[in-house]
Amino acid sequence: MDHYIADATYHRLVEAIMKLEPSPITGGPDMDKIQEALGEIGGIWPACIESSAEATAKEAA
Repeated sequence: MDHYIADATYHRLVEAIMKLEPSPITGGPDMDKIQEALGEIGGIWPACIESSAEATAKEAA
């Protein structure tokens, strides 16, 4: 399933991911930082957290 986001958001997301430092533990990509960039910049979150995010939003309101 394809998802399309605004070009500016897409480019900010790619830039952020490219600038990430490698994991100090594995030396490879830092999965937590990639997931953070996807969520915070692109608004892209895994479906498994949707219900907890909705609950948090309701509590904050």
